[in-house]
Amino acid sequence: MSSALSIQRADWSGVSLPVPALWRLLIEPIQVEETTRGGIVLAPETQRAKEYLRYVGQVLAIGPGAYQHGKFAGCQPDIKPGDWVVYQTYSGFDVRVLDAGGTPRTLRFINDDEVMATAPDPHALLVTV
Repeated sequence: MSSALSIQRADWSGVSLPVPALWRLLIEPIQVEETTRGGIVLAPETQRAKEYLRYVGQVLAIGPGAYQHGKFAGCQPDIKPGDWVVYQTYSGFDVRVLDAGGTPRTLRFINDDEVMATAPDPHALLVTV
């Protein structure tokens, strides 16, 4: 059974998002809706197969001290709001924020050194195993 995966993004227009302090990044974790082409929600086993996507998200904001400390000397990462990143499994902490439509959404604060990679095309990560 093949599935149609798509990235579902929240509308943050007009929302006052929390501002990351110091070396932290504010991430909107990827929200993936997984259904068959006919619109049937897939079984929990199939949904667990995409669990790795919990560690992919879009950068919403970057703290003023991010990538400024000595361990980044000589290698200035080019990460900016709007970029998609892959981060460590147990990175950061979650906060719940209402989006522009009033739907509660989970955002995550992570440290700048917890970004493992950038994902120029997040759709390339949308595969079921």
